Amino acid sequence: TLQGGGTITNLAGGMVSGVYEGVAMTTIGTVVNQGSIAATHPTLGDGILLSGGGEVGNGIHGGISGGENGIVLNASGAVANNGMVQGLTGDGALLTGGGAVSNNTAGLIAGYKMGVSLGALGTVVNQGSIGSGQTVGSGYRYDTATRATTLLDGGVVLNTGGVSNAAAGVISSYFFGVAANGVGSVVNDGRITAGSTTIGFGVFLVNGGSVTNAASGTISGGVDGALIAGARAGSAFNQGSITA
Repeated sequence: TLQGGGTITNLAGGMVSGVYEGVAMTTIGTVVNQGSIAATHPTLGDGILLSGGGEVGNGIHGGISGGENGIVLNASGAVANNGMVQGLTGDGALLTGGGAVSNNTAGLIAGYKMGVSLGALGTVVNQGSIGSGQTVGSGYRYDTATRATTLLDGGVVLNTGGVSNAAAGVISSYFFGVAANGVGSVVNDGRITAGSTTIGFGVFLVNGGSVTNAASGTISGGVDGALIAGARAGSAFNQGSITA
């Protein structure tokens, strides 16, 4: 743990591990990883925890894993992944303050609840694979008093912002492939899928937004390929395949 923040570089062949955190910083920090970083508790802990936000770069041979979450930034930050990031019982990459996630061609970001979760305004650019594995539960919570929907599971889940999925990109989940609690935009050239036949939406924008699906793009859901809900305006432009 670095209480004053700073920079940690883990070179190829290097191993950093702890029971509840592999790497932790209490203020803003930077982590560059080409080796292995892990939190070894089977259900708790984060591979990397940056309480003040910051930046994480994971190289092509890098592995970051946690019993709960792979990477957590508790303020705005950025994650650039070329390797493997995994959260065994939580999220692959969780940015509670929003920010930017780029997952490059060789990159894999995998979580149990969410592959990538952004708690505020943010963007996700995917050229690799992002997914979540949970298949039990409802996938969302609805408050009848406030009429607010809270998304609990998905491949990529945003508060507000945009997702760009390249031709080689795959985003998958049982519940929601890509979803936004607020206004969102999705540009897809690759594949976005949600497998559940009871609550599976390839794209789910809770409060309006836009979906653009290129000729090479495939969006599919067990219930609906793409759903743009809420009172705000929505738009869809499709040249590829959107199916349920």
